Amino acid sequence: MSSDSLGLKTVYAVLLIAAAVAAVCTAGCITDCTFGNPVYDGSNLIVILENAGAEKNASVQITIYSLDNFRQVEYDTLVSTVVLRNGINEFSLPVKLKDGRYKLYLYVLENGRRHSAQIRDISVNNGIKIAAADNTRADNTHADNIGTDNNGTV
Repeated sequence: MSSDSLGLKTVYAVLLIAAAVAAVCTAGCITDCTFGNPVYDGSNLIVILENAGAEKNASVQITIYSLDNFRQVEYDTLVSTVVLRNGINEFSLPVKLKDGRYKLYLYVLENGRRHSAQIRDISVNNGIKIAAADNTRADNTHADNIGTDNNGTV
């Protein structure tokens, strides 16, 4: 057997394996739905979902994992039955998230089969933090204005 023949067989074997892996990874996933970047508004997770296909009844499932101390821990799972119209769809799912980082596994399920799946990361900061410099400046401005008239003179 020549080295050219052996090299060609290796290339075919690698291509066949790559095609098999691609088929397994995409089995059951029709990608006519694409998720936008989710947003947390303090009490709801707002999800944008673009449907490039026909209108359909489906379920949107979001599994939320908190990312803390180099670990990923399941935090919550949200499921909502929706009507996906062709084009942009927006959904609001109630959830309470603490400050921190999260990984969201987003799925569209139709008739019990996964239609689309994507992963997104979000950071949540519910608290309003005012820098010390801002407070000092406000206090100084107030102190500067005490005892002055409208013209800025004392």
